[in-house]
Amino acid sequence: MKKNHSLLSVHAKSFNWAGFFLSSNAYQKSSTLYSFCRTLDDISDQNKSLSFRKKQFKQFKHAYKTRSKSKAIIKSFIDLSHKEKFSEKIILDLFDGVETDLKQKVEFKTKKDLFTYSYRVAGTVGLMMAKIFKVTKK
Repeated sequence: MKKNHSLLSVHAKSFNWAGFFLSSNAYQKSSTLYSFCRTLDDISDQNKSLSFRKKQFKQFKHAYKTRSKSKAIIKSFIDLSHKEKFSEKIILDLFDGVETDLKQKVEFKTKKDLFTYSYRVAGTVGLMMAKIFKVTKK
């Protein structure tokens, strides 16, 4: 994916600009991760019926879990996840977090529920970014 044609350059302008300070390799990996996460999030956030969004989510998750290479975004992400050794649990936690948004009303009854959701939709991405940036210390 070329730097100026990625979803990162269109939807995450600040991070895209910060990419000036990253190596080309780290930028490309970040862009691949962002594109996958953005695509997944857009499924849940689109202005379509809940049943339509659930169906698209299920298809996207199935394509990921079966390692379908028919969708370029999934193929690129799978390649990245193997290179960077992303934990499968972390990736599935991300899917669980996005799936939480596929309800008529999203409510968190406890702080623990909110923290779990926050980890799933944001913490998982941070953990994968840490792998891309070669962070080794907790």
